[in-house]
Amino acid sequence: MKSCCMIAGESASCHDHLASLDHILDRLIDDFGIDCFFVGMERGMEQLCAEVLLEKKKTNSIDINCVLTHEEQSSFWKEDDRDRFFSIMERCDQELLLRPMTQGLARFYRDMVMMDLCDFVFLLGSNQELCHWARRHERPVLVFDTEKGTLCPDLRLYRPGIH
Repeated sequence: MKSCCMIAGESASCHDHLASLDHILDRLIDDFGIDCFFVGMERGMEQLCAEVLLEKKKTNSIDINCVLTHEEQSSFWKEDDRDRFFSIMERCDQELLLRPMTQGLARFYRDMVMMDLCDFVFLLGSNQELCHWARRHERPVLVFDTEKGTLCPDLRLYRPGIH
């Protein structure tokens, strides 16, 4: 089983590039043999990725694990955002709830746990700190440019030792 975590940068958004994201996820499944995904459940890109993966689950044998920073993660969100969150959570294979911690560290800790559990890291938007961490821990990194709807670089992996 090969696994991949999906982590969005702070301001990542790619609704305009949904077809590109869909194609890249097909390649991760078909070409890289990834069959287990860990997806953060922040509003926006991470939830969009989870929804695309849930559609792919209808025709592919993949596991989708939703990773939560805390139990009340969606408590203060608008009703539409909460409905979307719970719709995804009902359909995923597993929920991974991290131990409680201070608000400022929860997301960083979640990202570290997800990257530690996975063979590949897929960053949705730029995050240099996470990219460097993954490379130091010998995790191949794919970075999706949310402005252009492409991978940086074009489906080549940042591999340990290559700068």
